Amino acid sequence: MGKRWFGAIRIAGKDSWKELWKRGSFEVSEKLTINGNTITINEFTVACEHLISEAFVIANKLIVLYDPDSIENNSKSFNNLVAYTFEGTKIWEADLPSKGGGNCYTSVASKDPLIAYSFSSHDCSIDIETGKIIKAEFCK
Repeated sequence: MGKRWFGAIRIAGKDSWKELWKRGSFEVSEKLTINGNTITINEFTVACEHLISEAFVIANKLIVLYDPDSIENNSKSFNNLVAYTFEGTKIWEADLPSKGGGNCYTSVASKDPLIAYSFSSHDCSIDIETGKIIKAEFCK
């Protein structure tokens, strides 16, 4: 089975995510598994550029939280909360509440609405369509 690169992710499988979704065979709650930097959805495998902490589907988008420790130089900001189309095209990288060194998202607190915790101690409500911060609350 060949692998294809789409944007920042490599895809292997017969069908695109969009085709799986249209067929109704995209049963995310039961069939989405993560192993290192790969996501498997039914028979479809996606290899991402970083290790994955969490992945889920919301609003017809695959949302991926990359492991904050998966980059070599963690003194830089890391836009590690990313949305993809079902074809593997990157839609957005979530904005960070501050651009200070080492800032990134550490976990997803809520999927709907999308709320993520940042390393800089902010709870951020993220617009699912744009990746922009709707509200950031400092919590330290």
